[in-house]
Amino acid sequence: MWQYRPAGDIDSVLPSSGQAGTIVDITGNNLLAGGTAVAVSLAGVPVTSYLLQSDTLIRVVASFTNNSIPLTGNIIIVADTGGVTTRLNGWTYVKTANITQIKPSQGQRGTRVSIYGTSLLGGGTSITNGSLAGVPFEGVVKSNNTVAIVIAGSSSSAGVAGDVVISANTGARAEIQTAWTYLLEGNITGISPPIGQEGTKLTITGKSLRGGGTNIIQVTLGGVPAQIISENDTEVVVIANAGAAGLSHVLIESDTGSLVSLENGWRYAEAGIITSISPTSGQLDTLVTVRGVRLRGQGSNIVNVALNGVPGRLVFENDVSVIFAAGSSVNASGNVLELTANSGAVVRLADSNFTYLVEGNVTRVYPASGQQGTIVTLTGDSLRGGGASMKTVTIKDVDTQIISDTDTSIVVKVGNATQGFGDILLESSSGAKVVKRAGFEYLTKGVIRSVTPSSGQKGTRVTLQGTGLHGGGSSVEVVSLFGVNVTSIEFENDTMVVVRAGQSNATNVSGTVTTLADTGAENTKENSWQYVEEGQITDVSPTSGQLGTIITLRGSNLLGYGNFIVSASVANNQARILSGYNDTFARVEVTSNNASSGTVTLIADNGAIITSSIIFSLNATGEISLVSPARGQVGTIVAIHGTNLLGTGGSALKAVYLAGVQQLEVQSSSSTLIRVRAGKATSTGLGDVQIVSNSGSIVEKAHSWTYDVPSNITAFCM
Repeated sequence: MWQYRPAGDIDSVLPSSGQAGTIVDITGNNLLAGGTAVAVSLAGVPVTSYLLQSDTLIRVVASFTNNSIPLTGNIIIVADTGGVTTRLNGWTYVKTANITQIKPSQGQRGTRVSIYGTSLLGGGTSITNGSLAGVPFEGVVKSNNTVAIVIAGSSSSAGVAGDVVISANTGARAEIQTAWTYLLEGNITGISPPIGQEGTKLTITGKSLRGGGTNIIQVTLGGVPAQIISENDTEVVVIANAGAAGLSHVLIESDTGSLVSLENGWRYAEAGIITSISPTSGQLDTLVTVRGVRLRGQGSNIVNVALNGVPGRLVFENDVSVIFAAGSSVNASGNVLELTANSGAVVRLADSNFTYLVEGNVTRVYPASGQQGTIVTLTGDSLRGGGASMKTVTIKDVDTQIISDTDTSIVVKVGNATQGFGDILLESSSGAKVVKRAGFEYLTKGVIRSVTPSSGQKGTRVTLQGTGLHGGGSSVEVVSLFGVNVTSIEFENDTMVVVRAGQSNATNVSGTVTTLADTGAENTKENSWQYVEEGQITDVSPTSGQLGTIITLRGSNLLGYGNFIVSASVANNQARILSGYNDTFARVEVTSNNASSGTVTLIADNGAIITSSIIFSLNATGEISLVSPARGQVGTIVAIHGTNLLGTGGSALKAVYLAGVQQLEVQSSSSTLIRVRAGKATSTGLGDVQIVSNSGSIVEKAHSWTYDVPSNITAFCM
């Protein structure tokens, strides 16, 4: 029986446009027209691929057509029963997709490949998949009708060109033959060092590390981006950032997106830890001690240290302790302490708790010039730089002698340096340094050119001549000859100094002459003075006496290497030199009646002093108590009464003088009574009575005798 069925009806076509490969859903009613299969044509192009056939849905894949412009036509469904269902202008073939360029045309896993062309979406809205040389994309980054950017997948084949195929979300498909070549994938062969921490500099070596790109844009260690220092196709140098301890993957990404990786290729070590810093305050060159664990950060030694942004100077380092000298606080910022190892590893203390003190400042140098030995006072602020005491002071790189120091005043004795300005450098016990640039001028050093005489003994007058003897000061204060200070400075100026030699036991050996100015400036002349054997008084006779006593001295070098004796003293009283002396013999007369005991001293014309070790007793002078009669003329018998009339040491009377006239006759003499006859005077008047003993001692009484007019016999009567 024949039966008419309702005519087929197409309700919708999705999508209604596309190109080869587009999956098209045709929905409607009685699409099979009573049959079981159909033949479909889209805009006149037969469909060759059927995905689903039913009375209400037919799903087909659009066949290829090469049209340079859009082509619109009918959809015709012909059932196997001969029934035909048509939708007028129901399908449009869009312009045929055309891939014009692949860039780059070669690469490896991860390479970002740009596919350029026209109508690439084939009527769809996006590219969803595809392949490069038969290897599916790892992903699609971007797509539109003119460009699609895709990520290359991994391939074990390299060096053979293959097709590039893209598929849109509608199934539309485009391809270009032999347009892509997989390169041999990059390979990491070595990482050195294989362990480290933040800051570690590591070198990654291998082959094709750029993966076909022109440069490497990122390296990650365990997912943490590292800082790229240098890179090429066989070596990449990076600096690690902070990461969690443990094994980490190493991943290299090039500018093309290619990826080269090594699983568990790098180990993040436990980071170094700073546990303490001491002291917590200081200034330039303060010695700072840092303690902790793993301070080298897996490196072999620490090469740099920075405190609050200021580089320090390393003094000592190991894995648990670091000592460094702090830098200048001028550019200090922040509060971070960083230790950097030779591997580049950085051990950091985020809060160093270190305070830079105001740097010490020398405000005054007095005197500001001088030479060796000059005593210089430095005044200022924080001169110890936070330290407890001053360790060294140098001027023009020459050590000085520190005499005293406080935080505001330092007194030093200058060393020897060449003429010119020099820096003053203070270093405290903490290592802190304070600098005064060109703070002191070394003057041309004084010179002792001559020492005259060049030998002598105690008391010798010595003349020093030269230049700059004041050494920048105003006077010479101390002179020593062969280490012995002179007894006096008789004259001095900047070119000449006259002194008296002190006493020394050293003989016949040359030594140094030294002058010290009021500033402490020191001048020397080596081997310029020789102490000779001192004169000696070996015998004093007598060893006691009084006014007028003649003392005989015997010994050696009594002239003290001079030419003559200029003065003498007995028991600290001036005495008179008697003629006839020489280098071994001399006589002196006591001219004082002060009772005392002491040595006998001779002084030569060159200033040499010769002193006896024998004590001389200077006794009180005898005393005349009565002269009777107290006047007379020639021949008068005069009795002189008193005590010790012959003087100390005297045993006999030598002479009696009455008003200057020697006695005519001695009738008797003792130490208490002397009788004489007056001699003949040439004049009359009042005068002294003077007794001289055989020892030379003199006893006298002033204004105690008067010569009268002598008797005159004018006539004689028998």
